[in-house]
Amino acid sequence: MTFTNREKKILQILLESPNGISRKHLEELLQVSKRTIYRELSNLEITLIPYQLSISYIRHLGYQLKGNQEQINQIKEQIEVDQWDFIDPYERQKAIIAYLLLSDEDILLEGLAWDFKISLATIQKDLHTIEQILEKEQLFLAKSKGSRSYIKGSEQKKRLVLSIYIDQSIGEYEFFYYLRNIETMKSPNYFFDLLDSQCLQASEELILKKYEELFQYSSDQQIKQLIIILAVSLMRIEQNHVLDRNSDNENVSERVLEISEEVDQYIQNRFGLCIPKQEKIFLAVQIEGLKYQVTPNIFLEHFNSKLSYYVKQLIQQVSEETAIDFRQDQRLYYDLLVHIGAALKRNQTLLGDQHNPILEKVINQYHEIFDVIEQIVDQTIEGNRLSRDELAYIVVHFASAIERVPIQNGISVLVFCTSGMGASRMLEGRLRNHFPQIDQIKIMKLSQMSQENFQEYDLILSTVLLPEVDFSYKVISPLLTEEEIIEIQQYLKSTNLYRETIPKKSNKKSILKKDNVQFEQLMLVMRMAEHLLEHLKVEKIIRSRTLNDTFHQIISKLVPTIVSDVNEVTNKIMIRYQTAPIGVPKTNLALFHSSNSEVKQSFFGVYDLDEPLPIIGMDQRPMALKRILLMLAPDDLSEEEQSLLGCISSSIIENDLNTEIYQKGQLSDIKQLLSKLFVQQLQTLGGES
Repeated sequence: MTFTNREKKILQILLESPNGISRKHLEELLQVSKRTIYRELSNLEITLIPYQLSISYIRHLGYQLKGNQEQINQIKEQIEVDQWDFIDPYERQKAIIAYLLLSDEDILLEGLAWDFKISLATIQKDLHTIEQILEKEQLFLAKSKGSRSYIKGSEQKKRLVLSIYIDQSIGEYEFFYYLRNIETMKSPNYFFDLLDSQCLQASEELILKKYEELFQYSSDQQIKQLIIILAVSLMRIEQNHVLDRNSDNENVSERVLEISEEVDQYIQNRFGLCIPKQEKIFLAVQIEGLKYQVTPNIFLEHFNSKLSYYVKQLIQQVSEETAIDFRQDQRLYYDLLVHIGAALKRNQTLLGDQHNPILEKVINQYHEIFDVIEQIVDQTIEGNRLSRDELAYIVVHFASAIERVPIQNGISVLVFCTSGMGASRMLEGRLRNHFPQIDQIKIMKLSQMSQENFQEYDLILSTVLLPEVDFSYKVISPLLTEEEIIEIQQYLKSTNLYRETIPKKSNKKSILKKDNVQFEQLMLVMRMAEHLLEHLKVEKIIRSRTLNDTFHQIISKLVPTIVSDVNEVTNKIMIRYQTAPIGVPKTNLALFHSSNSEVKQSFFGVYDLDEPLPIIGMDQRPMALKRILLMLAPDDLSEEEQSLLGCISSSIIENDLNTEIYQKGQLSDIKQLLSKLFVQQLQTLGGES
């Protein structure tokens, strides 16, 4: 009996879900409609009649495969034997492309037909389709004498396309499960067979062990992609297929370039390969697309003021359009900084739109927010059009903010979620919202499974199937449907975990120690806030010929109380200004700042120019500077002091009223605004907000 490709997938899912799987989750896994699921299950039941097997639906559990265990084992063996038969033409064509990309020589058509168990006419038809697919990727299917074929194009394009196809054809759980058992397990997927096991293991060791902390905010999907592209690159370098010297060299951070140098050293030691410079840069670009670290310290040279402005603007406009005030949610602000910063990098790497039914559900459920974000992002992030998937992930962050509620006490829950930080936090928020008994929720990536003791948790949930695990768990969707909420409630009641409150254990000694430290920090910040308000200035000055001379004039007035070296501080301010534009768009306002050893005490002042100076704004457009906001700080500030100064810079574009006060306000207006900000910051540090 022959099963269709989709029937095989359904059978494999049923075999791996002996406790049952819901129709909705089948839709997500197969990426098909409800009607298709019903039709396929009906057809499959007919196909299973000779095996004396059936598919049963059990309320609250879902669909299960029923029948004699011997017959079930026979079905399982048949699926494993047939798993390399590509019944789906598109999957077969992807496999042929991958095969050709890895080949060092022209491939005879008869050989391709034999390898993929299809006729010569079918392979010719496939190659015609493949030719059109490759053209979109700027690659070309070439033909040589004797009915032979090969792929022409840049090495960089070949690697990216190959990596994308391998990545699309291997699920997250399947990938990390195989990595954990690579020494003893047979390859479960044709596309795994394309990867050299030694290169795959080396890539895993680098990404999951040596540099694991760099990717703590990356999803399993993104980590999988990076491991694959690194493994593919190692294979190609071993085969003497190196990148062209004129390959695009993207701007990447110094730290990431350092990491790529360290990776180079590791590869040299393990494989005896010397990595050319262009290979190091290529690797650095891939890492930069996943690892985007945001610094909250505006004084650091790599603080991205332009991105910060765009994120603030995005939050403000979404708040106005949806009538939901997101502006005070610092977690949302930080998460968006990280995500959008990485997304802009990913626009230039291998990541692309892939059909993701979960993201489509997010878009449908929060369609009003999606519509607003789609319009706003196109307006604000000029020259950087984000994909539909990336926009959906931005929606996830806002949805997560909506769902976020204060933590209450009770049950401990472990959740496996492969959809990234935003989706994880939205799921966490929905769990807390619907289950106030939950005290601890730990979100875990599949790549971290080997590090956890699963016996410590009252409940384990997963957004993907986890075949062959030795603990009980429940499969849910990242959106946590109403049906799943009811099922979890029933489970908690059946196990006596559905309780209102549990007394919290207290550790008096640690609390006292924490309060002691907190009091000292608060006093330090309070003294700094008092000093800033006491020395706050709003002055009119006569502008000099250049911006540099104007600042020299301003800084000279701050000697010796605030500044010890006028030239050094002026120079640092100008260097920071030249690194990134700091003018606030649609105003005549700019925030200039510097942190260095020649500043004795923190300072914030406002200076009105008698004549405007031309500068460039954060939106890269020219503007007329009329009012200067100047912020100075010593270079040894504590995190709390940095946070106090940071709240000033964040407040400038937080809302229209604040911007108006900074742009036109008198001394009393600005002092009142700063006082309010400082009180809020002190309350936050003191744990009262």
